[in-house]
Amino acid sequence: MAGGGQPVRSGALEDQKGVLQSAKPLWQRCERGRAAPRQAEDAARTLLGSQHPQTLSCMVALGNIVLAQGKTIYAEPLAKELVASCRAVLGAKHELTVNALIQLSSVEALQHQYGEAELLLREAVESSAAACGMQHPTTRRASSSLTKVIAALGRSEEIGRAHV
Repeated sequence: MAGGGQPVRSGALEDQKGVLQSAKPLWQRCERGRAAPRQAEDAARTLLGSQHPQTLSCMVALGNIVLAQGKTIYAEPLAKELVASCRAVLGAKHELTVNALIQLSSVEALQHQYGEAELLLREAVESSAAACGMQHPTTRRASSSLTKVIAALGRSEEIGRAHV
């Protein structure tokens, strides 16, 4: 039985691998800037469903690509939806949820919304530290980002005590 009491049908892993492989060219075109990020997002949702953990993982990767391209117009709604979906499907302390929070905080910081970015990063640090400890790479990344946001807010005196 798979999670949720669903029987695992024969060949399910091969089917999933095939689905992911069929999406790969679209992700590559998106990464190179030749496909609209929304097109890539729609493909993942169609292939796996919007609440599937692999879709959520792909959305984090897509969000990182979009951010690297500086396309915050696509990144912000994607990141907000991703945070809500990850919280609902995986829970607040799941590493993918924490990564989604970090991504959304990056979008907010790029738009100079440092107060919102700080709140998101505090949540990310707290959740990751509770689940994985302060030395986990994801916790350390969230903590480092929080330090930068606090500095951008002009509150450098808080940096030493900023991490939960």
